[in-house]
Amino acid sequence: MARWVFADRPAAQVLSNANPSRTSGNLIDPALVPLLQTILWIAFWVFVTVLIRTSRLFTVLVKRIEAGSPLRAGYFELGAPPALMNPSVEAVTAEGVDGIPVSPSATEAVVDYQKHSTAIAEAVYLVHAAREISSRAAAAPGRYWVKVWLDAYTDTEFNACTRVTYRLHESFKHPIVATEAKEKHFEVWMEICEEFTVVAYVEREAKEPLWLTRFIDLPGGAGA
Repeated sequence: MARWVFADRPAAQVLSNANPSRTSGNLIDPALVPLLQTILWIAFWVFVTVLIRTSRLFTVLVKRIEAGSPLRAGYFELGAPPALMNPSVEAVTAEGVDGIPVSPSATEAVVDYQKHSTAIAEAVYLVHAAREISSRAAAAPGRYWVKVWLDAYTDTEFNACTRVTYRLHESFKHPIVATEAKEKHFEVWMEICEEFTVVAYVEREAKEPLWLTRFIDLPGGAGA
């Protein structure tokens, strides 16, 4: 709230000695100024809100988010890669559709992971998030965009990871996908319609590789 200060003289003296001929010419009573300021601020923010919501930029932004296009502000990112909107694309990494080339040894390691993995890894793990893009119907399953990525309890454990090879659903045209995008947490995006388990073969610098699994559960239990 605004404060009105009269230099050199107390407020009571100013009011008592005020010249009627001068005060009668004021357009606004000083006592009403705080109220008018409040009204103007409310009107200003209402105007800004209406302007933003009715602008073409706001409409385009909302459509981009709904379509899954990336929205980035600093380190924050929302939305799936645009390539995933192509019906023929099943998986996308930071390097592009179907990731980077996969060596035969990595393929064998992730396909037959039961032969190699002998311990439970806790310091490094997989995480996933799912978003429904079309609801299930009697004649058709629902469709979901899913993001799977690697994380760790410490930076040291995470920074030791150099490459992740994923085994995705067996129905994919390219079910084995690899990525070296550490800055993206080795993420892979998929469009799927049912729940399944992802297997990850994690290669590490100066350390033994890890085999991780993640069951991809979907909103509403789509696999039930």
